[in-house]
Amino acid sequence: MGVAKGQDGRAGEIFSLASDQLRIVMPSICVMEAWSAFEAERRRRMKFVDDLRSPINETSRDLTSDHAKSLNAHLQNASLNSIKLLKDIEIRLRGILRRLAGEQHYGRVELIPMSRAILVQSHLHAHMEEPTDNLILATILHHAKRNRNVPKILLTSNSNDFDTPEIHELLDDAGFVKYLPRTEQFLGWFGAQNTL
Repeated sequence: MGVAKGQDGRAGEIFSLASDQLRIVMPSICVMEAWSAFEAERRRRMKFVDDLRSPINETSRDLTSDHAKSLNAHLQNASLNSIKLLKDIEIRLRGILRRLAGEQHYGRVELIPMSRAILVQSHLHAHMEEPTDNLILATILHHAKRNRNVPKILLTSNSNDFDTPEIHELLDDAGFVKYLPRTEQFLGWFGAQNTL
């Protein structure tokens, strides 16, 4: 969702890396989480637009003040731009999901399916307060432990939940080489590994 909201401008570059040097794996539940986050964003933006209706109506009634006219134009512009920004976010999110689905020649992303074992692990071991993040962590750890011989990097901008000593220890135990919160850091690390 951070990519869809324009918070990670370099994420698309990951898809252009050589497929023989990089395998991209993601919990399938992240797709649902992204849609849920988008729906929450839509509700926030539409509430903002609704909240602007009253001040827009009030300022439009003042026929004599230049400040009222200016404020009214700014409020209408804010309302319109908020809706346009929401559409931008949706377009970017759908583009990312098309890449994950294998459209546009990007069929290199492996989605980790939900399993009973993962669900049980997420309930038995609550390492994170947020249940969805804990389920994502359980999925990542389950997959990593089954692929110990493959070097792994966890790339997520969710540093509040994933960049903690406890989570780093769990990732180390599962065979992760490192955790990186930004695509830019990953691209630098990846480039350095491939020049050795």
